[in-house]
Amino acid sequence: MFSLIITIISIALVAALAVATIYYGGSAFTAGSAKAQLATAVSQAQQIAGAVTLAVSDGNVTVPTATALVSTLTALTGGTTNYLTTIPTAPGGGAWSIGPNAGGQFALTTTVPASVCTAYNNNPNLQNTQYTCALGGTTFTYND
Repeated sequence: MFSLIITIISIALVAALAVATIYYGGSAFTAGSAKAQLATAVSQAQQIAGAVTLAVSDGNVTVPTATALVSTLTALTGGTTNYLTTIPTAPGGGAWSIGPNAGGQFALTTTVPASVCTAYNNNPNLQNTQYTCALGGTTFTYND
């Protein structure tokens, strides 16, 4: 009988510990997930920008002419060049698009979850002219 009581108490303690971990650890998991998605978006933007730069230096893509920009992302994949195996899917399932920016080069834009923009706005190391995330919105932009 004593073993049964001890077993029930230990099961109750483990269940209480699991509930407390989920309750108090949930916010840390959410913040960590948003930071990971932000890192993914930054990495993907840099990867695509590197492929565009390589394609331009090889003479296969002309930037920033509007007609070239429409086909730039598809020109990076397939064919004989294969600068990228595939165009990455942005965090949250968004697709990357490319267009001219004010500096005469190109900008990569995608839609991300709002938590990614919040993580961006809380990261002073990314606060420069190369990256922008619409304040209160979900548009992440990389400017080359």
